[in-house]
Amino acid sequence: MGPGTSQDVPSTSAPPASRCAVRPPVHDEIWCGYRNLVYVTHPRTGKIEKWFAVTADEEGQVRHLVCEGEGVWVSVRLESALRLFHAVTGELLQEVDIQPFVLRMFGSGPTPHLRVTALSVICRRLWVGTGTGFVISVPLSTELAAGSSPRMVNGAPAGQEDPLRSALPPDPSIPYAATPLAQICFHGHRDAVRFLVTVPATGSANRGVGATSNGGASVPSEDELSKLVVSGGEGYVNFRIEQPIDACFGAVVAH
Repeated sequence: MGPGTSQDVPSTSAPPASRCAVRPPVHDEIWCGYRNLVYVTHPRTGKIEKWFAVTADEEGQVRHLVCEGEGVWVSVRLESALRLFHAVTGELLQEVDIQPFVLRMFGSGPTPHLRVTALSVICRRLWVGTGTGFVISVPLSTELAAGSSPRMVNGAPAGQEDPLRSALPPDPSIPYAATPLAQICFHGHRDAVRFLVTVPATGSANRGVGATSNGGASVPSEDELSKLVVSGGEGYVNFRIEQPIDACFGAVVAH
C-alpha cells in the first residue's frame, strides 16, 4: 500500500492497549507507528499529513523507528525484517531480513522465531538486537548493495523507473544497509536484547579500530571512532563457546 494523505486516513478498531511507537521529529514532523501503519503528523497542529502501511499484516505492530539522513528504518514486532522508508515521501526503499544472515553464521539451532527487539543508528551503522540475544551491526551506504533489490527506484516501482532519473548519482542522504558487510557480535545475551546505547570510549578502547569504505559504506569520523556501543539484556553469552559467563560479566556488555 502506497502513502496516503490526510484526506483518506484509515480508521482503526485497535484496542486501547495497542502499543504506539513514536519517533522524535523527522524533518519537523512526528512519525507515529500504530498497529501496522505509520502516521506522519505535524507537531504543532496535530494534523496527520500522511500515512502508510509498513506491512500488509493488519495484526502487525510497528516497534522501532530510527532516522538517519533522508531515511527512516522501521521494525515490526515478531518480524526479522527491517524496512527503510524515505523520510519525505514515505516510499519503501529497501527491505532487509536478518534471519538468513544469522542462520549462515550459526546454523538453525539457536535462532528460532528470530525477531528484532532493539534498533539504533550509531556511527553510520545500523545496530540490531534480536530476541535470541544476538547483536548485528550493518554499515550504512549511499548505494544499494548488489543483490538487495529495492521496492522503489527513484520514486518508481523497481523495473519501471525512468531511465533518465536512474542515471542520476546515488543520493548520499539515503542510509541504505550494506548487507554484504554486515557483522555479528559474538558477545550477546541469554534472552532478548533490550536496548542499544552509545558511550564515550577512552584510552585503549580506541586503539586498533579501523574502517573501510567498501561498497560505498561511510568511513566513520575520528569522533565516531571514540565511542562504544553497549547492549542490555539478561545474562551474557559468548556465542563462540555457547555458554553463559554471568560470573565474569554483568548483564550489560560493551561491543
